[in-house]
Amino acid sequence: TYSVADIAGLNFVTKRILTNAAGAIAGFAAAALTPIPSTRGATIAATMFGVTTTCVTRCRESLERSGHQVLVFHATGVGGQSMETLIRDGLIEVSLDITTTELADELVGGVFSAGPDRLSAAGDAGIPQVVSVGALDMVNFGAPESVPAQCSTWTFHRHNDFDTLMTPPPAQSAQLGRRHADIASSSRRPPPIPL
Repeated sequence: TYSVADIAGLNFVTKRILTNAAGAIAGFAAAALTPIPSTRGATIAATMFGVTTTCVTRCRESLERSGHQVLVFHATGVGGQSMETLIRDGLIEVSLDITTTELADELVGGVFSAGPDRLSAAGDAGIPQVVSVGALDMVNFGAPESVPAQCSTWTFHRHNDFDTLMTPPPAQSAQLGRRHADIASSSRRPPPIPL
């Protein structure tokens, strides 16, 4: 980025910009000193995608009524990575991993991969978890022309001009099922029961 006006002396523009910057820094400093109140219940991470929104919303509402705090992560690659990081950092006590579509994108090369370690943090941490296969039957790509040629015979759904969803054929679906089960069953506690 570039500055609106060069800092070659002060004027009404640079004074406003520097005043705003000082105010932002002061606000950040004050906020860092304010303790964040804890909840009486557990801190729960949940994953959501368009087709799992209704399910996750109902789970979140029910859990919040019971006094728990639910952090919802959109399963678009970055969301799954963020959730896994917070679990590894010890900030999440329960994982409600309803949407595991990022595993399909990792296997096939879709745009919403969360990396090869997706779904492993809760098991490694030994926290309680519910694991489901929400949206595992779809791989996400951009515009139709972005779909790799080797996938051209798969079943497509053009969501809009910028999002193309594909259903993996049986061989890839079986591979996804095995990968999903292998990761989930490697938990430090008894394996979760896939829903």
